[in-house]
Amino acid sequence: EMPKFDNRRIRFLSKREAQNLLLYLRDTSDIWADISYFAMMTGLRAGEIFNLRISNFDKGNRILRFYDSKTTQNRVIPLNAKAMLILKKYEKISSNEHGYFFVNTSGEKWNQVSKKFYIAVDKCELNKNITDAREKRVFHSLRHTFASWLVQRGVPLQVVSSLLGHKSIKTTERY
Repeated sequence: EMPKFDNRRIRFLSKREAQNLLLYLRDTSDIWADISYFAMMTGLRAGEIFNLRISNFDKGNRILRFYDSKTTQNRVIPLNAKAMLILKKYEKISSNEHGYFFVNTSGEKWNQVSKKFYIAVDKCELNKNITDAREKRVFHSLRHTFASWLVQRGVPLQVVSSLLGHKSIKTTERY
């Protein structure tokens, strides 16, 4: 029987790494700069961002509502001013028939993270000299960044767990 290894990624970005990544993305792809920044401001998974529809957005209350998420739990995500600006920008741009916020040049929702993101990670040398896959920065690292920054600011783990939609606080404890 094969031994079991802990292959969970726990890596997050420092403020400087996040700033460098966003600056590089802003120069190469406005939408991927916005999607990446939005991920850092909300802690949403890539799939949640790609499936985000205008109907999820409660502008008046500054929240997103998610139903039947990955963990089958409904959840509400409060939006800060920066996340609100991004959604308002794409609400105006988005005119696709399904009402998705973030669409590609063909007007279709994204189904995977663009190579532009990974090129930016390489150009910013975020994975330089890192050989262990668990330490590499990937799009999901933006979710970890959101959670880790909240914990560093003293936000209780129970609150962070709820925002991330974790079923168990044990999952959140690694932040």
